[in-house]
Amino acid sequence: MAVLETAARPPAPSPGQPQHRYLSMRRMRRVTYPALPPALLLGLAAGLPWSAVQAQQQGNVTGVQRQAQQFELRRGQGDARVVQGDGARAARSVQQDLKLRGEQSRRDAAETRRREQQALLPRQAGSQEEGAAPSAAPAGVDERPLWELLRHKDLAGFDRQLARARAQDRAWTPSAQLLAERARLNKEGEIERLFAYARSGPVGPLSSSQLQALIAQYPQDFSCARIDRLWNAAELFARAGRKDAAFDLYRSVFPDCTPAANRIATLYMAQQNLGADSEMIDRLIAAEAAGTRDADSDAKFQRLVYDRLLTRLAALDPAGADAAQLAPALADGIRGYQDAAAAALVGWIMLAHNDLAEAAVWFNRAHQWQPANVDAQLGLLQIRLQAGDIAGAEKLLAAPALAADPRAKAQRARLELLRADRYNQAKDYAASLAALDEAERQGASRQQTAALRGWNLYGSERYEQAAQLFASQYRATRDARMAEGWALAENARGRLAQLAAAPESKQAPLSVYVTALQSQQLYYQKQFVQADSLRQRAEAQIDAQPADDAAQLRESVQGYLPDGLQGIRAASVTAGFSYSNHAGADGQGHLETLAPALRAQWFGGDNGTRQYDLRVRNLRLDAAPISPDPVAQALGVPASATQSGLQNVRELWFGAEDSVWLTDLGRLAWQAAAGVTDGGAGGTDLHVQAALGQQTQWGNWSAYVGSNPVRDSLLSWRGQALPGTGDWWGDVRRNAVGVKALVQAAPRWSVSANAELADFSGHNVQGNSALALDLGAGYDLKLSGFDYFNVGPALHYLHYANNQNQFGWGLGGYYSPQRSVSAGVASQFMTPEGRQSQLSGNLELGWNSASQSAAACLPSPYRGVAASSVNCGYAGGSDNGMYAHLQLAAVRRLAPRWQLGVLGDLNVTPGRDRQYAAMLFVRYFFEDRAAVFSRDLPKTTRDFSGQLDDGR
Repeated sequence: MAVLETAARPPAPSPGQPQHRYLSMRRMRRVTYPALPPALLLGLAAGLPWSAVQAQQQGNVTGVQRQAQQFELRRGQGDARVVQGDGARAARSVQQDLKLRGEQSRRDAAETRRREQQALLPRQAGSQEEGAAPSAAPAGVDERPLWELLRHKDLAGFDRQLARARAQDRAWTPSAQLLAERARLNKEGEIERLFAYARSGPVGPLSSSQLQALIAQYPQDFSCARIDRLWNAAELFARAGRKDAAFDLYRSVFPDCTPAANRIATLYMAQQNLGADSEMIDRLIAAEAAGTRDADSDAKFQRLVYDRLLTRLAALDPAGADAAQLAPALADGIRGYQDAAAAALVGWIMLAHNDLAEAAVWFNRAHQWQPANVDAQLGLLQIRLQAGDIAGAEKLLAAPALAADPRAKAQRARLELLRADRYNQAKDYAASLAALDEAERQGASRQQTAALRGWNLYGSERYEQAAQLFASQYRATRDARMAEGWALAENARGRLAQLAAAPESKQAPLSVYVTALQSQQLYYQKQFVQADSLRQRAEAQIDAQPADDAAQLRESVQGYLPDGLQGIRAASVTAGFSYSNHAGADGQGHLETLAPALRAQWFGGDNGTRQYDLRVRNLRLDAAPISPDPVAQALGVPASATQSGLQNVRELWFGAEDSVWLTDLGRLAWQAAAGVTDGGAGGTDLHVQAALGQQTQWGNWSAYVGSNPVRDSLLSWRGQALPGTGDWWGDVRRNAVGVKALVQAAPRWSVSANAELADFSGHNVQGNSALALDLGAGYDLKLSGFDYFNVGPALHYLHYANNQNQFGWGLGGYYSPQRSVSAGVASQFMTPEGRQSQLSGNLELGWNSASQSAAACLPSPYRGVAASSVNCGYAGGSDNGMYAHLQLAAVRRLAPRWQLGVLGDLNVTPGRDRQYAAMLFVRYFFEDRAAVFSRDLPKTTRDFSGQLDDGR
């Protein structure tokens, strides 16, 4: 910074300068003024264009986004953001100050011009006096009358008198001084006549050409020595539209014309005549930068450059990169002049570029230099609002200057919006709604309050009102935030399926949120294949949007899209084996099963959600040696006719499952499977299974129908031959229809119910029917590390029409009590989805009471043998005692494409003895799998995952 000492008298002239040439100044106090930035001076002196000088002076500023006014809330989590657009108001304040300073500069330049013209009068008078008393006048004629005529500028009279004098004395020659003065006055007259003519009206091409000729004829009369004429001529050229000619005259002044005050006045006049934004002014400033100036002139020069820079800054968009680059070049000047309006403007520029710390510095400076500067107070208020400082904002709004400003009402509205957002974060939705009402009374629009109002209604569980508000706003604006709120509100109402069927849901952004939430729903319902399909659909919808919209949608929707589903629809092959042991008498209830198996799974269909399964099993069934019972012996089989209880059976099952979309009814899942069993006495059998099911807001339901083998014993499963006769019996088929339902009665309580009707038929076996009912309740303990951990009561009822739990001719050899009632406590648990391993388990303990009627001795006729002639001894009975069932299953991800799984099952029931089973398998995927999910867990000892047969 340079220091300017001002006084009542002008500064002393430099050596060689005329004493009368100075730029008058008003009396001023001692002030500091900013020096022109050196880099800027060097650039201007080198003749660089203005943009290049700026580029040398300023560093790079990254692009900044700015909006006039925005209130934004993301998913009701309190992310409120207010942006105030008052930079333009600050720029107008700066422009007003510049206008006032410009007017003062024009007055100063006019005064300089007047003084310069007045300074010429004594010089002209001195010239005339010298001419009136020549040092060596020629003899013969008295020249004093001629000098008197010249003094009165009567050139015509002078010429007449000169002619008479020559006629009187032909030998007389006028003095050189006299003729020179005559020539000078003639020149002066020509110039003044041209100036007078030009001042009387528009300057045309003729007069400007004449002026150009005069300048060429008398160059010294339009130079620094006669700077008043130079100024007049430049002004006339500018009026005639010949600014290049005007510039040439102005340029001749720099940088050597003295005094320096005239050069500074020339700059101000050039700005008026050539245009304040003209590039020519930059060139003149660059030329003057190399000149020598006294302190007073240098102060004015620095102020001129400062004001010029400030004028450019005030004309720029505060949010633009040009403003961010230019503002630092003015920093020293603003501090030196303590320019409050300019400081406020720089504060708004910094705020527009999200540099809150630097903005606060400039706003505080403006407020310090000019406490009543409302633009600075508004800027500080904006920073308080963006920082969420409610107390600080209230303090600023209480300031009298700001309180009296009409813009204060809008600021109070923004403060109430911020207060409403704060209440929303604290989940005080009623207080937040009240604050929004106050914001609207202060001038906030319904559009500004709609988003937060909707989230408050949503948080208050007033989902229908929230949905209506979000829907109306979305229809009016197509705003993604409104789409998000609408979808979430309808989802909370259980009406997401209905919204998905609405016309608005066919286009983004609403379609994206609906699809994403449906994917999330399916994930929570453990329908991972369908969830992944909808996830891909949502991402495809996002990709189809314009780049900026797509980026915002992707960020917003990401929280709803399930992750970890990579490879969930990958084809796979599973190989393993299972072993089961059913306790009982050899040749009758006892059955050991060893079954190596291979299963393939792949996906297809229009959406890639249709699952296909192919299962092959080779079963080794071992019931131990079978000895003829009394019935067989009564039918003629020798007691020694023992036969092998070992049979090899082959099983082939194929199944498919998928879901269909039923608009308002939601998604309906279906499954169908068919299997062939070959081997044993029963030969080849065909079995089928089909099911329908649906996940709903209240829970789920399913219905199934199927025809499946009864696997209780070798007799019921594959049949048994009657030795030596060629006859056989058994191979019982269970034809069943059933329904299941689970109701989520409360956040932690669920109730389940199953009902099944079954018909039993077999080869040479008495028919049978059964009814099974199950009822249970579960309370989720919400234990850490578990997806669920339910505990609750369980009830079971089982009724068969007749007792088939015997192994003689005509009987099926399967458990079939006439009454079985069980009551106990059950627990089901599973570890979280989407991890590297997963464990599930079922445990049930309780009391069972069962009764069986006596079985008929020969329920199915055999070759005319009378049933009364057979004494089978199949007496009835009852069983009471504890029952228990335990099943554990686990799958571990070994590598991106490999899984290892195990299952163990133990069942102990009075009257059925005990059963236990185990399974081990390895699974290979043809694509990488990110994690293990519950669909990978085995649920029965026959399937490595899912359940192809036996709907119950």
